[in-house]
Amino acid sequence: MSKCSRQVIKFQTPILLSNLMVVAGVALMLCSAVMTTSVRGAIIGADNLREWHEEPDVATRNASRATAVLVQKSRGWLLPVSDRWKLSADVPDFEQADGVCRDERFTGQPAPGDCSGFLAGPDLLVTAHHCVGALGGCGNLQVVFDFFVASPGPATFDFHRDSVFQCATVVASDEGQDWAVLRLDREVRDRAPLRVVADPVARGLKGTPVSVWSHPRGLPLKIAGGAAVREPSGFIPPEWSQDYFEADLDVFGGSSGGPVVNSVTGEVEGILVTGFGEFEDPETDPVDGRECRRLRRMPYDEATMPWVARMRSIPVILRANPSF
Repeated sequence: MSKCSRQVIKFQTPILLSNLMVVAGVALMLCSAVMTTSVRGAIIGADNLREWHEEPDVATRNASRATAVLVQKSRGWLLPVSDRWKLSADVPDFEQADGVCRDERFTGQPAPGDCSGFLAGPDLLVTAHHCVGALGGCGNLQVVFDFFVASPGPATFDFHRDSVFQCATVVASDEGQDWAVLRLDREVRDRAPLRVVADPVARGLKGTPVSVWSHPRGLPLKIAGGAAVREPSGFIPPEWSQDYFEADLDVFGGSSGGPVVNSVTGEVEGILVTGFGEFEDPETDPVDGRECRRLRRMPYDEATMPWVARMRSIPVILRANPSF
Protein backbone atom coordinates (compact mmCIF):
# COMPACT_ATOMS: atom_id res chain seq x y z
CA MET A 1 0.00 0.00 0.00
CA SER A 2 1.37 3.36 -0.97
CA LYS A 3 2.09 5.98 1.69
CA CYS A 4 4.02 8.87 0.15
CA SER A 5 4.89 8.51 -3.54
CA ARG A 6 7.51 5.80 -3.16
CA GLN A 7 10.12 5.46 -5.84
CA VAL A 8 13.66 4.15 -6.18
CA ILE A 9 16.13 6.81 -7.31
CA LYS A 10 19.45 5.64 -8.73
CA PHE A 11 22.40 7.79 -9.74
CA GLN A 12 25.76 7.06 -11.26
CA THR A 13 27.27 10.53 -10.77
CA PRO A 14 27.09 13.12 -7.98
CA ILE A 15 23.92 15.22 -8.01
CA LEU A 16 22.00 17.42 -5.63
CA LEU A 17 18.88 15.97 -4.02
CA SER A 18 17.00 18.69 -2.08
CA ASN A 19 20.36 20.47 -1.89
CA LEU A 20 22.06 17.44 -0.32
CA MET A 21 24.90 15.80 -2.23
CA VAL A 22 24.37 12.21 -3.34
CA VAL A 23 27.43 10.35 -4.59
CA ALA A 24 27.57 7.31 -6.88
CA GLY A 25 24.62 5.32 -5.68
CA VAL A 26 21.23 5.77 -4.11
CA ALA A 27 20.10 8.10 -1.35
CA LEU A 28 16.86 8.92 0.35
CA MET A 29 15.37 11.74 2.27
CA LEU A 30 14.03 10.03 5.36
CA CYS A 31 10.37 10.69 4.67
CA SER A 32 8.60 7.50 3.64
CA ALA A 33 8.27 9.18 0.25
CA VAL A 34 11.60 8.07 -1.18
CA MET A 35 13.19 4.69 -0.72
CA THR A 36 16.49 3.14 -1.73
CA THR A 37 17.88 -0.31 -2.37
CA SER A 38 21.59 0.19 -3.06
CA VAL A 39 23.54 2.40 -0.65
CA ARG A 40 23.66 0.61 2.68
CA GLY A 41 22.68 1.67 6.18
CA ALA A 42 19.56 1.41 8.39
CA ILE A 43 20.36 -0.73 11.46
CA ILE A 44 24.08 -0.18 12.05
CA GLY A 45 25.79 -2.78 14.20
CA ALA A 46 23.57 -3.81 17.12
CA ASP A 47 19.82 -3.24 16.79
CA ASN A 48 19.17 -0.40 19.25
CA LEU A 49 15.52 0.28 18.41
CA ARG A 50 13.43 0.23 21.58
CA GLU A 51 9.75 0.61 22.26
CA TRP A 52 8.84 3.50 24.56
CA HIS A 53 8.08 1.15 27.46
CA GLU A 54 11.42 -0.66 26.98
CA GLU A 55 13.47 2.48 27.63
CA PRO A 56 14.83 2.04 31.19
CA ASP A 57 15.50 5.72 31.85
CA VAL A 58 12.39 7.42 33.18
CA ALA A 59 13.65 10.91 32.30
CA THR A 60 14.17 9.82 28.68
CA ARG A 61 10.69 8.32 28.49
CA ASN A 62 9.15 11.49 29.84
CA ALA A 63 11.16 13.80 27.58
CA SER A 64 10.41 11.69 24.49
CA ARG A 65 6.72 12.53 24.85
CA ALA A 66 7.68 15.79 23.12
CA THR A 67 8.23 13.76 19.92
CA ALA A 68 5.39 13.65 17.40
CA VAL A 69 4.47 11.78 14.25
CA LEU A 70 3.27 13.70 11.18
CA VAL A 71 0.15 12.26 9.54
CA GLN A 72 -1.43 13.39 6.27
CA LYS A 73 -4.88 14.80 6.99
CA SER A 74 -6.09 14.03 3.47
CA ARG A 75 -5.92 10.29 4.11
CA GLY A 76 -8.58 10.43 6.79
CA TRP A 77 -6.68 8.02 9.02
CA LEU A 78 -7.46 9.95 12.24
CA LEU A 79 -11.11 9.85 13.24
CA PRO A 80 -12.62 12.13 15.94
CA VAL A 81 -14.68 10.21 18.50
CA SER A 82 -16.04 12.33 21.37
CA ASP A 83 -13.00 13.93 23.03
CA ARG A 84 -10.56 11.48 21.46
CA TRP A 85 -9.07 10.56 18.11
CA LYS A 86 -8.85 6.98 16.86
CA LEU A 87 -6.93 5.37 14.02
CA SER A 88 -9.06 4.34 11.09
CA ALA A 89 -9.33 0.66 10.23
CA ASP A 90 -7.81 1.62 6.86
CA VAL A 91 -4.40 2.38 8.40
CA PRO A 92 -1.96 -0.25 7.09
CA ASP A 93 0.25 -2.16 9.46
CA PHE A 94 3.99 -2.49 8.88
CA GLU A 95 3.60 -5.70 6.88
CA GLN A 96 0.89 -4.26 4.65
CA ALA A 97 2.62 -0.92 4.14
CA ASP A 98 6.11 -2.15 3.39
CA GLY A 99 5.81 -5.83 2.55
CA VAL A 100 8.12 -6.93 5.36
CA CYS A 101 8.52 -10.58 6.28
CA ARG A 102 6.18 -11.75 8.99
CA ASP A 103 8.94 -12.56 11.45
CA GLU A 104 10.44 -9.04 11.27
CA ARG A 105 10.19 -6.79 14.31
CA PHE A 106 7.16 -4.52 14.59
CA THR A 107 4.94 -6.40 12.12
CA GLY A 108 1.34 -5.87 13.09
CA GLN A 109 1.95 -2.34 14.36
CA PRO A 110 0.01 0.42 12.56
CA ALA A 111 2.00 2.76 10.32
CA PRO A 112 -0.03 5.94 9.71
CA GLY A 113 2.86 8.40 9.78
CA ASP A 114 5.34 9.74 7.27
CA CYS A 115 7.76 11.92 9.26
CA SER A 116 8.72 12.89 12.79
CA GLY A 117 9.11 16.16 14.67
CA PHE A 118 9.60 17.51 18.17
CA LEU A 119 8.15 20.21 20.37
CA ALA A 120 10.54 23.16 20.76
CA GLY A 121 8.17 25.73 22.27
CA PRO A 122 4.58 25.79 23.59
CA ASP A 123 3.23 25.85 20.03
CA LEU A 124 6.37 25.28 17.93
CA LEU A 125 7.32 22.02 16.25
CA VAL A 126 10.65 21.39 14.52
CA THR A 127 10.81 18.92 11.65
CA ALA A 128 12.67 18.38 8.38
CA HIS A 129 11.87 20.82 5.56
CA HIS A 130 11.37 18.06 3.01
CA CYS A 131 8.59 16.56 5.14
CA VAL A 132 6.39 19.62 4.77
CA GLY A 133 6.38 19.71 0.98
CA ALA A 134 6.34 15.94 0.48
CA LEU A 135 3.25 15.56 2.67
CA GLY A 136 1.15 18.22 0.94
CA GLY A 137 2.10 21.34 2.89
CA CYS A 138 1.33 22.68 6.34
CA GLY A 139 -2.44 22.55 5.90
CA ASN A 140 -2.32 18.80 5.34
CA LEU A 141 -0.27 17.98 8.44
CA GLN A 142 -1.75 16.53 11.59
CA VAL A 143 0.73 16.40 14.45
CA VAL A 144 0.18 13.49 16.85
CA PHE A 145 1.88 13.06 20.22
CA ASP A 146 1.76 9.95 22.45
CA PHE A 147 1.91 7.49 19.56
CA PHE A 148 3.95 4.86 21.37
CA VAL A 149 3.66 1.36 22.83
CA ALA A 150 3.09 2.01 26.52
CA SER A 151 3.37 -1.53 27.87
CA PRO A 152 4.20 -5.09 26.81
CA GLY A 153 1.56 -7.10 24.98
CA PRO A 154 -1.01 -6.11 22.36
CA ALA A 155 -1.34 -2.35 21.94
CA THR A 156 -4.34 -0.25 21.04
CA PHE A 157 -4.01 3.32 19.86
CA ASP A 158 -6.35 6.19 20.45
CA PHE A 159 -5.42 9.71 21.43
CA HIS A 160 -6.84 12.36 23.69
CA ARG A 161 -7.75 15.51 21.81
CA ASP A 162 -4.87 17.27 23.60
CA SER A 163 -2.44 14.94 21.79
CA VAL A 164 -3.55 15.83 18.24
CA PHE A 165 -2.78 19.17 16.57
CA GLN A 166 -2.92 20.82 13.18
CA CYS A 167 -0.06 22.69 11.52
CA ALA A 168 -1.18 26.33 11.40
CA THR A 169 1.74 27.96 9.61
CA VAL A 170 5.42 27.58 8.79
CA VAL A 171 7.26 30.07 11.01
CA ALA A 172 10.67 29.62 9.36
CA SER A 173 12.42 27.08 7.17
CA ASP A 174 15.52 26.39 5.13
CA GLU A 175 15.32 23.97 2.22
CA GLY A 176 19.09 23.70 1.81
CA GLN A 177 19.77 22.86 5.46
CA ASP A 178 16.51 20.90 5.57
CA TRP A 179 14.75 22.18 8.68
CA ALA A 180 11.38 23.79 9.31
CA VAL A 181 9.72 25.31 12.36
CA LEU A 182 5.93 24.92 12.39
CA ARG A 183 3.42 26.76 14.53
CA LEU A 184 0.65 24.52 15.80
CA ASP A 185 -3.00 25.53 15.96
CA ARG A 186 -2.78 25.90 19.76
CA GLU A 187 -0.32 25.50 22.60
CA VAL A 188 0.70 22.10 23.92
CA ARG A 189 0.11 22.28 27.66
CA ASP A 190 0.68 18.77 28.99
CA ARG A 191 4.38 18.21 28.24
CA ALA A 192 7.63 20.16 28.19
CA PRO A 193 9.40 21.16 24.97
CA LEU A 194 12.80 19.61 24.40
CA ARG A 195 15.87 21.64 25.30
CA VAL A 196 18.04 22.63 22.36
CA VAL A 197 21.82 23.09 22.70
CA ALA A 198 22.34 26.60 24.00
CA ASP A 199 25.54 27.48 22.13
CA PRO A 200 24.52 29.44 18.98
CA VAL A 201 27.33 27.71 17.06
CA ALA A 202 26.63 24.34 18.67
CA ARG A 203 27.77 21.28 16.81
CA GLY A 204 27.93 17.61 17.50
CA LEU A 205 31.50 16.81 18.47
CA LYS A 206 33.19 13.54 17.60
CA GLY A 207 32.41 10.90 20.20
CA THR A 208 29.34 12.66 21.64
CA PRO A 209 26.87 9.91 22.66
CA VAL A 210 23.50 10.47 21.00
CA SER A 211 20.13 8.83 20.51
CA VAL A 212 17.32 9.46 18.06
CA TRP A 213 13.63 9.55 18.96
CA SER A 214 11.47 9.05 15.90
CA HIS A 215 8.72 7.17 14.07
CA PRO A 216 10.56 4.97 11.55
CA ARG A 217 8.29 3.90 8.68
CA GLY A 218 5.49 5.81 10.42
CA LEU A 219 5.39 3.30 13.28
CA PRO A 220 4.89 4.02 16.98
CA LEU A 221 7.76 5.92 18.61
CA LYS A 222 11.11 4.14 18.76
CA ILE A 223 13.98 5.27 20.97
CA ALA A 224 17.36 4.30 19.48
CA GLY A 225 20.43 4.94 21.62
CA GLY A 226 23.87 3.40 21.68
CA ALA A 227 25.11 5.78 18.96
CA ALA A 228 27.74 8.51 18.76
CA VAL A 229 28.84 11.35 16.52
CA ARG A 230 31.42 9.88 14.14
CA GLU A 231 34.47 11.10 12.30
CA PRO A 232 33.28 12.63 9.02
CA SER A 233 33.49 9.93 6.36
CA GLY A 234 34.09 12.32 3.49
CA PHE A 235 30.60 11.69 2.17
CA ILE A 236 29.49 15.10 3.45
CA PRO A 237 31.29 17.79 1.43
CA PRO A 238 33.68 19.78 3.69
CA GLU A 239 31.85 23.05 3.05
CA TRP A 240 28.71 21.49 4.59
CA SER A 241 30.38 20.21 7.75
CA GLN A 242 29.26 23.25 9.75
CA ASP A 243 25.64 22.33 9.02
CA TYR A 244 25.65 18.52 9.32
CA PHE A 245 27.30 15.71 11.22
CA GLU A 246 27.20 11.91 10.92
CA ALA A 247 26.18 9.41 13.60
CA ASP A 248 25.67 5.65 13.61
CA LEU A 249 21.94 5.90 14.30
CA ASP A 250 19.36 3.21 13.53
CA VAL A 251 16.85 5.06 11.32
CA PHE A 252 14.43 4.47 8.46
CA GLY A 253 12.07 6.43 6.26
CA GLY A 254 9.72 8.30 8.57
CA SER A 255 12.53 9.16 11.01
CA SER A 256 13.13 12.48 9.26
CA GLY A 257 12.63 15.42 11.58
CA GLY A 258 13.23 13.34 14.70
CA PRO A 259 15.44 14.90 17.39
CA VAL A 260 18.99 13.62 17.79
CA VAL A 261 19.56 14.01 21.51
CA ASN A 262 22.77 14.24 23.53
CA SER A 263 22.60 11.18 25.79
CA VAL A 264 24.39 12.98 28.62
CA THR A 265 22.79 16.44 28.66
CA GLY A 266 19.38 15.58 27.18
CA GLU A 267 19.69 18.50 24.76
CA VAL A 268 18.84 18.27 21.08
CA GLU A 269 22.06 18.30 19.04
CA GLY A 270 20.39 18.12 15.64
CA ILE A 271 17.56 17.02 13.38
CA LEU A 272 17.65 13.69 11.55
CA VAL A 273 17.42 14.51 7.84
CA THR A 274 19.03 11.84 5.65
CA GLY A 275 19.83 8.13 5.71
CA PHE A 276 20.94 5.48 3.27
CA GLY A 277 19.37 2.11 2.59
CA GLU A 278 16.39 0.51 4.30
CA PHE A 279 15.59 -2.95 3.04
CA GLU A 280 17.47 -5.95 1.76
CA ASP A 281 16.58 -7.42 -1.63
CA PRO A 282 13.24 -9.28 -1.63
CA GLU A 283 13.15 -12.89 -0.51
CA THR A 284 10.52 -15.61 -0.26
CA ASP A 285 8.58 -15.81 2.98
CA PRO A 286 9.01 -19.39 4.30
CA VAL A 287 5.49 -19.34 5.75
CA ASP A 288 3.36 -18.55 2.71
CA GLY A 289 5.78 -18.25 -0.20
CA ARG A 290 5.04 -14.59 -0.86
CA GLU A 291 7.76 -12.10 -1.67
CA CYS A 292 8.81 -10.07 1.38
CA ARG A 293 11.58 -7.76 2.57
CA ARG A 294 13.80 -7.50 5.61
CA LEU A 295 15.18 -4.44 7.34
CA ARG A 296 18.74 -3.78 6.30
CA ARG A 297 21.32 -4.59 8.97
CA MET A 298 24.89 -3.51 8.36
CA PRO A 299 28.20 -3.97 10.18
CA TYR A 300 29.54 -0.69 11.45
CA ASP A 301 32.55 -0.69 9.10
CA GLU A 302 30.36 -1.18 6.00
CA ALA A 303 27.61 1.32 6.76
CA THR A 304 27.05 4.82 5.40
CA MET A 305 26.10 6.97 8.38
CA PRO A 306 22.90 9.03 8.52
CA TRP A 307 23.18 12.82 8.36
CA VAL A 308 22.03 15.12 11.13
CA ALA A 309 21.37 18.85 10.59
CA ARG A 310 23.08 20.74 13.41
CA MET A 311 20.89 22.90 15.61
CA ARG A 312 23.16 25.86 14.84
CA SER A 313 21.12 26.16 11.64
CA ILE A 314 18.06 27.38 13.57
CA PRO A 315 17.77 31.20 13.27
CA VAL A 316 19.06 33.28 16.17
CA ILE A 317 15.65 34.91 16.60
CA LEU A 318 14.10 31.50 17.26
CA ARG A 319 16.96 30.21 19.38
CA ALA A 320 16.55 33.31 21.55
CA ASN A 321 12.93 32.39 22.20
CA PRO A 322 12.76 31.44 25.90
CA SER A 323 10.60 28.48 24.87
CA PHE A 324 13.53 26.94 23.07
